[in-house]
Amino acid sequence: GVFNIAGAQTPVAFEGIFDGNGKAISNIYFTNMYKLASGSPKMNGNTANMGLFSVLGEGSVVKNLTVSINYADKITGEYFGIIASKAEGATIVDCAVKCETATTKLTGVTGAGAMGGIVGYAKNTVIDGCTANFNASVTNSLGGIAGVAENTAIRNCVTSGTYTHAAASVLGGVAVELKGTSSVKNCYSTAVLESTLAGDVLGGVVGKLGENTAVENCFSNV
Repeated sequence: GVFNIAGAQTPVAFEGIFDGNGKAISNIYFTNMYKLASGSPKMNGNTANMGLFSVLGEGSVVKNLTVSINYADKITGEYFGIIASKAEGATIVDCAVKCETATTKLTGVTGAGAMGGIVGYAKNTVIDGCTANFNASVTNSLGGIAGVAENTAIRNCVTSGTYTHAAASVLGGVAVELKGTSSVKNCYSTAVLESTLAGDVLGGVVGKLGENTAVENCFSNV
């Protein structure tokens, strides 16, 4: 399917429970193109809050779901996540994201903020038992599970794939940056982090750690 935003409206947060029941949503395209009623393609400059869910709100739950992505193009919003762009007060459990094929590589994510395989920005959120296996070349920061995590618990997650910088930024096998009281526990990353640019920050598990954050019992091959 094709995910496209048809306007610059403020998204309404999802606050329910979405149980994927072990099923997969496949062949997803994230793009800023959409079709008019005539069938003609049109470009939309707004790619803010791009994800399967734009925003996960307080008390929301997404679980038991696999999302397979085929293509991402011209994604310029501040945060991008395959499951959700942003999550605040949410729980994401036993979800998986992956590329449609082993050779699929996401190259169209160029926003100023961060991309996360599961969520771009997470606050007061729990991410548990999730996996991410994808390849991406981005000009923003990239984390295998989360972009920026604030007061968020990430645990029992696994990431793999190849993450490549096309501009100076931050790469993290599990997360780009932890803020507040965020923690990453019992996580495993075999993601390959590639960059030859001066000023880049590469973290096998996390790129940047805040003062009161924690990383415990984690592994990375970086």
